[in-house]
Amino acid sequence: MEELPESSTTSSDSIENLPREILIIIFSYMDQKTVQSSTATCKLWFELIRGNSSLSSHICLKTMEDIDKQLCDLELTRARWPALKTVDILGEYSIFEVEKIAKYSLKLFNSMDCPTLEKIIISSLDGLTWFYLDVIGNTTYNMKGICIRFVNGVWSLELKKHFRKRFCQMLKLLTNSVQNVQLQVLELSYINILYPELEELADLYVENTTLVDLKRFDFTKMCEKFKNLKTFHIDVSLHMKSEVEDHWLNNVFPVVLDAVFQDITGVKIQFYMETHLFPEFFGTFNRPWTHYTEDIVLMIIKKPNQKLKFQHIDQFKCSIVQ
Repeated sequence: MEELPESSTTSSDSIENLPREILIIIFSYMDQKTVQSSTATCKLWFELIRGNSSLSSHICLKTMEDIDKQLCDLELTRARWPALKTVDILGEYSIFEVEKIAKYSLKLFNSMDCPTLEKIIISSLDGLTWFYLDVIGNTTYNMKGICIRFVNGVWSLELKKHFRKRFCQMLKLLTNSVQNVQLQVLELSYINILYPELEELADLYVENTTLVDLKRFDFTKMCEKFKNLKTFHIDVSLHMKSEVEDHWLNNVFPVVLDAVFQDITGVKIQFYMETHLFPEFFGTFNRPWTHYTEDIVLMIIKKPNQKLKFQHIDQFKCSIVQ
């Protein structure tokens, strides 16, 4: 790494003479890309930015370009990233990029190099999925949280079973550290096939399902597997407007939900008329569930320790859900 200058200027009115607390406030108004670019300005700025948990605790790699640009800088050592806690690999990559990412990830996830790293968020991609599970299980020793998103493709039953085996192996290796697991799956059928009993599961998001699949799904069995589930969110696509008035949906399903979900679990189920709309996933699950759409026709909400609420959206008007 090229050595940074001690300071860009020595004049009495230099920004370098501002109190460090003021510099941190100034940095906090910059976007993430600008902030991290500013670390190359001088040694002081590098230390202030990289040592501050609000500025440098989370790395998000969305594209191969992100990785190429930061490949050198993303050596996750204690000296270079002393406040880093979360690494988020969000992008979808071609088969030609997988080998490069895999080679880089061996160092990326090494807890011996970066002991502050506590959480890894990965998108489940065919070429990288098995590699990620193996690497995380064998190289991360301080990991407290894992978030896995299924973002593409149709997985065969064989692939799903293979994932389950690797996933269980990873959790066994991390049994002394992992406290929180968050999952985003493409449909309800993934839940029973992919995951064993998982006490660490805190947040579960099902990207899309149908009313038919919703009726078939065993929610009692799911709640028995995931006893500490804090947040459960499903998006359900409807094919016909008449489905909103379905007897099971309005009379049986609410009883089922009240019976099976514990008081600690917050439930949100949103029903849409059939469109190509998929809500933007909220990264680390830490943001409020805010969703803007003209197609929501029904919401079922059950907050912890509160009764279930039904909300019909008339005339398919725009709704803001928080």
